[in-house]
Amino acid sequence: MSELTPILPRTARSYQSNAFATSTNNNDDTSSSPSSSSEKLDPLHLASLHFYYAFHGIPSPPNTRETTNGQWEAHLKFSKSENPERFICIFVLILVTFLETPLWCATGDGTSESAAATTTFSFLTTDHCDSPTESQIYLSMQSYLPYMYTIPVETLSNLYLLYLSYLEMLTLPQSLRRRPPPLPFLRLWLPLLSLLDTLALLVFLPPFRLSPYFRLILLALTPSILTNLKYCLLIMPPFMNILTIFASFYAFSAYLLMTFLHMDDDSENFEQLYAPGCEYRNRGGSVEDECDKNDKGFETLAQSLYTMSVTSTNADIPGGFLPTYACQRLYGVFWILYLFFCNFLFQHLVLAVVYNCYVVCLKEDKINFFRNRAQGLKDCYSELLEHDKGSTEGDEIGVSLDAVFDFMQIINDFEIFNPIRAEHIKYMFHALDEDDSGVIDLKEFYKFCEVVRNSYTVYKKDSWTISRVGGGLKAALLRMRGSVEDGSLKRIFNYILMLNCCCLFMESYQDLRKGELIILEQDTWGWVEFSFSMMYMFELSIKLATVPWTKFLAFRSNLFDAVVTLLLFAASVVWAVPSVHVSSDLYRHFSILRLLRLIELVKDTDRFSFISDCVISMAEGSVPVVGSVFFATAVFCVLGTQMYGGLIYADNEDLEESEMFKNDMDVLNFNDFSMGFMTFVSFLVSGGPVTEVIDAFGVVGRFGQPCSVIFFYAYFYVVCYVLFNVFVAFIIDAFLVNYESQFIEEDSFSRRLMGGGGDDMIQVEEGHEVIQHKASSSDVLYKKMFSEELEAMLEEATVIPSNWLD
Repeated sequence: MSELTPILPRTARSYQSNAFATSTNNNDDTSSSPSSSSEKLDPLHLASLHFYYAFHGIPSPPNTRETTNGQWEAHLKFSKSENPERFICIFVLILVTFLETPLWCATGDGTSESAAATTTFSFLTTDHCDSPTESQIYLSMQSYLPYMYTIPVETLSNLYLLYLSYLEMLTLPQSLRRRPPPLPFLRLWLPLLSLLDTLALLVFLPPFRLSPYFRLILLALTPSILTNLKYCLLIMPPFMNILTIFASFYAFSAYLLMTFLHMDDDSENFEQLYAPGCEYRNRGGSVEDECDKNDKGFETLAQSLYTMSVTSTNADIPGGFLPTYACQRLYGVFWILYLFFCNFLFQHLVLAVVYNCYVVCLKEDKINFFRNRAQGLKDCYSELLEHDKGSTEGDEIGVSLDAVFDFMQIINDFEIFNPIRAEHIKYMFHALDEDDSGVIDLKEFYKFCEVVRNSYTVYKKDSWTISRVGGGLKAALLRMRGSVEDGSLKRIFNYILMLNCCCLFMESYQDLRKGELIILEQDTWGWVEFSFSMMYMFELSIKLATVPWTKFLAFRSNLFDAVVTLLLFAASVVWAVPSVHVSSDLYRHFSILRLLRLIELVKDTDRFSFISDCVISMAEGSVPVVGSVFFATAVFCVLGTQMYGGLIYADNEDLEESEMFKNDMDVLNFNDFSMGFMTFVSFLVSGGPVTEVIDAFGVVGRFGQPCSVIFFYAYFYVVCYVLFNVFVAFIIDAFLVNYESQFIEEDSFSRRLMGGGGDDMIQVEEGHEVIQHKASSSDVLYKKMFSEELEAMLEEATVIPSNWLD
């Protein structure tokens, strides 16, 4: 059985696509397209519509039976036009957000003195940015796309999204088209408003744009990201309760400490006002000018709140409490208690609350998903019984093989998953029909719909080379194929790969010593790399000579390995030609790329296999969570670019004495969208807001320090405390699920179907084999997590009403 998701080759796809070239049912009503658009759907097409909703975990609308043939055609056209076209359009729009010219730059100088640029429409061709004084300004070092290029791209993408929304509206009943559900409503209006905002640039240059926000909202409407954002919204109420208590605590602490420090101001004791000995460390000025006073950061109530809030996030430790602690050691007791409650208790309490809410929301959402799927498949089965009425013999209640053939022909048109071959369906059907009654009941139909989602690909066992040779050469190739299949060849070349890694390390170490240490001459190292490239080419040749190419290239790891090996081999051959000069560093680059195979070596090691599998599954499953963090960060980046774009540059006189310039942090700015991302990344990984950045934007910003504090702290609390902790909760939950999944055994039906023996096994021609590529393992993991609830739900769903055949 395949362990990796393959890239199916063209031949395999074309072999699968002929799923129903010859149908066993010759009835006229089994065509995949209904006839009249005004008539209601027949039971067979209704069954496929229920299956479509069930596959996506969506409850079937209550008036599904009123669906007309015209709506069915719209459903079919929408399902074929949506994926991956919708994702491509959204990806292009997000890419435009990264590459388009910032608004402040398009005006010429980022100020209000841009009448000339606005009237002459020169902003449409602007592709670079300068500071108002033409001094050094940190940008993302990319050539921006002028609006004259981005406007057509935005227009075409939004027009296609509008077309998809139009098709989606046609799938709705007449009663819902006037007041559509929220999701279709947003998918319709967001591209339309974005299109209007984009076309407005052809008339005038606005002070701000809404299109970037609309693009990001379209990304957030992706089902997986939208679900994760829904979890975050449900987490917000309990989080706000904790945040209220926390804010009250540090506000009271700030007021209390400010009061004590102001009482110390009345003291005539010099050591209570300034740190002892600071006059000796600071030369050239008075103590009052050179030394920090004990109430630094606590001069006013606003400054006290700001200092305590920053300290509570670990961002300014120990700088936040050093002035008070240096003057009075007893303040250390106060700070210990404060840091314990804020930095230890509160932050871990937030993680506990987020994790608990996340697990509860996940459980409820997944159970509802499987409940909707079970009910949808039950409705699908009911319609199939109606379609199959009269074709079954005896008192057996179930769906016949002919009905399943007709049903799967329509499902293949939906392109929900890879088309299933007719003979594969036949073997699955007989494997489920254990009593040989000729029909499958509801439970068996559930199992059939789960298994049929997988992809079954038939490959030849013998390669092109083996099938065309004979005698001793064929026997030798068969023995080589055995070494490939049992992994012995892979183990040999893993040792060669580790030896190559050691050689690369020694070569790099010799280069770092810059001639002080000579292990081998540079040309000798080149011949060493040449020898390794020949070995890798020999390994690839053995695999391609003994394994069918279609089967070998069906897996991403093999495809990557083959491409890198061929590139390394080509570079080595060119280097060996005396008349051609190629730098020896080229080998090292390709060899380093080739060493990525060491990851697979770690995965195959028993000690690290579980952790490596966890990392891979977490990386694949964390896409919705990371997408939510990206969405929220991107929204703040767009807002920051429109508020603070072009304000941070080298000759800005307002920032000459700022901590930002003293610490060379002016690269953390919002001069364009990409630069804003790095600014917020520093917030995410540092565990708190960067005060130098907040203070600088408070000085140069149009709305002063309060707006800067609110802007950055809103990001910190929403993204760092909620969304990022959701990511941590996902990692914890994913690890536990992966640990539990070690003990999940493959179901007996799949084992029997794929090679467990007997008549149920998928039969193929002699010299061929069938490989099952599982569609997704996430459903299996969630079923394991909530096995008790899902088992009870399934038992309830499989109760057959007595009036089904009336």
